[in-house]
Amino acid sequence: MKNLLPFALAAALALTTLAPNPALAAPAKIKIVEAGKPLAEIVIPEDASDRVKKAANSLQEYVKKSTGAALPIHTVSQNDVSIHIGKTSEVLKNKLDTGKLDHDGFVLQGFNDNDFSILGGSDFGTEYGVYDFLERFVGVSWLMPTEIGEYVPTRSSLEIPGTRVEENPAFLLRYFSPMNPSGQSPNDPYPRYAKWASHNRINKRNARMDYGHNLKHLFAPSKFGKSNPEFYPLIDPDNIPEDFKKEAEEFQKEYGGKRFVPKTDSEYRWNPNFSAPGIVDAAAEEIITYFRKHPDAMTYSLGMNDSNNFDQSPESLRRRSGKKNYLNREDISDDYFEWANAVVTKVLEVFPDKWFGVLAYNELADPPTRVRVHPRIVPFITYERLYWLDPELEAHNKAIQARWEKATEVLGWYEYIYGLMYMVPRIYPHHTQVTLQWAQQHKVKYFAAELYPNWGAGPKAWIQAKLLWNPDLNVDEMMKDWCEKAVGPKASPSLLRYFGVWENYWTKDVQDSDFWDKSYGQNKFTRIYLSFNDFRYLKDVPEAAVVESDKLMNFVVALAGSPLQKQRAQKLHEMWQFYKWSYYAYQGSVLTDSYDFKNPKDVLDALEKAPSQVAATQKRKETLDSFKDDPLFRDVWMRVNNVSGRGGAISGGGGDVRWGHGLILKARTLAKTNEEVRVELERLSKSPDKKVQELAKKALK
Repeated sequence: MKNLLPFALAAALALTTLAPNPALAAPAKIKIVEAGKPLAEIVIPEDASDRVKKAANSLQEYVKKSTGAALPIHTVSQNDVSIHIGKTSEVLKNKLDTGKLDHDGFVLQGFNDNDFSILGGSDFGTEYGVYDFLERFVGVSWLMPTEIGEYVPTRSSLEIPGTRVEENPAFLLRYFSPMNPSGQSPNDPYPRYAKWASHNRINKRNARMDYGHNLKHLFAPSKFGKSNPEFYPLIDPDNIPEDFKKEAEEFQKEYGGKRFVPKTDSEYRWNPNFSAPGIVDAAAEEIITYFRKHPDAMTYSLGMNDSNNFDQSPESLRRRSGKKNYLNREDISDDYFEWANAVVTKVLEVFPDKWFGVLAYNELADPPTRVRVHPRIVPFITYERLYWLDPELEAHNKAIQARWEKATEVLGWYEYIYGLMYMVPRIYPHHTQVTLQWAQQHKVKYFAAELYPNWGAGPKAWIQAKLLWNPDLNVDEMMKDWCEKAVGPKASPSLLRYFGVWENYWTKDVQDSDFWDKSYGQNKFTRIYLSFNDFRYLKDVPEAAVVESDKLMNFVVALAGSPLQKQRAQKLHEMWQFYKWSYYAYQGSVLTDSYDFKNPKDVLDALEKAPSQVAATQKRKETLDSFKDDPLFRDVWMRVNNVSGRGGAISGGGGDVRWGHGLILKARTLAKTNEEVRVELERLSKSPDKKVQELAKKALK
């Protein structure tokens, strides 16, 4: 099979740069604004796309915010000094070609004493070039979403160097779930992320490589269920891992018989029968139709459904290795990739420039051994590389990747870098850099991650975005830059130390915790990601880290600089309060588990400690409730309270956790026979704390 990488990818892999027109002499500097008055215009092509117009408007907006000067936007140059965005007639006349730039890459270049060009490998690249221009020359940074996260330095004058700047991204897909930089619907719970993602050059999920769970759409039961039931799997409980037998039995009971033909197109608990006659042609025809309807689409996902139910017919079993993969699941990879390769080959006969993403996940976690992956298919290896802190897990996961490297031409990474599910700041930028630098050297060109950010983690997402563009940037300088811009130079050292406390926890201390050792089972070699619903990490957070963080965040608030920096400091402090009370509240649960509630001494000790623990849980709830209408932190409130079925971070408890309540409620049994316990409960029933009163009265009933 020939290895035909697309021109843009080959260019990015080789890190090629453009040769400027030798006749063009870049000026030393071009003055754009002087004493608050515009000296330049913005020029866009007469047929400019909406994306280029958006980029021009952004340039105009932020130059005005910084200098007070509004640069006019024209389609024909009307000024002596011009900033050309995209392929204007002047740019074309001077042969400022994009050459071998990647789709997302760009060139910034002055091409005479009065003209400057921002030109991308596509309109996306041109847009990213504008944002780079604003960061590089105006000093703008988009630290966090919403206006509070914008850093725009004020100046009266602005001049830019004419020196040529060329940029290509290290990773062609840079996606953080749930961010959609192309805009999100009004009822989407994360609408505030779109601008931040766009400004920080985060792609839309399917912009460069679509990889998501998609086979339920490719073989929609409404189209194929009656005409081709053989496309759907035979479910045999005897050939399904023990922990999935119950689900398989439910299928049989609900649908009847062994063949599972879904009743609705939304049903996802199945995967197709890849060995079925005609299934390759049917898939190819569907995909070809899709590309005809969407001529601008670069990619189509062949990602498996999020289900462990695969066909168990003799025909399919003969196409498989007959072994378990490293996750101890049935190895489906040979069966799947034989089908996927055949489908892609047929589609490329009609659309030779398309790409196909797949998830190397669960039953597809191991590479195929009997077939080689088609060079236009990109497997996304799913793994949380924070596990690489463990030398055994690092060696284990890198060995799996080495096998994938032999089986395919290019790879993607699917990461788990949460986020708002965690109850203390989860930040580890130096480890992130190490993993991305390694990825860049090992065929990884596409990156997607489940982030669901908590912006209380400060520079985490901002630095991750920049490292995806260039993994060799200086992390310490970026951390310092973010903190100084966020809260000012006097408060910055305290904020840096604060994030350093939590980077130390997540890269050192956490490895000694039960959470690290037992998250998602005892066998660490069969884990993909840490269980964000497991709160045992809070038990092992050193209290000294919490005490130090509290002092540091108070310093940050006291020393913050400008009014906007004071607002940012206050917002970060508010989230710190939630983190802090989450930590102390959880200790109530740890204490409850440590006592023998049949022992009067233990019960009396528990009742003595109960008021402070219950108060911590209440303060946590009050802090969380204050985020309900907060444009920056509302997502934390939504997640914890399981709003819109998005999945609560507290299993079964929502936002109303009862950590520490058991210190009082579990005294109920002994109170019936022990006078001291009963008297202590009666005292607590008169507590000024209403929640303590309520719990003590319940225990006395």
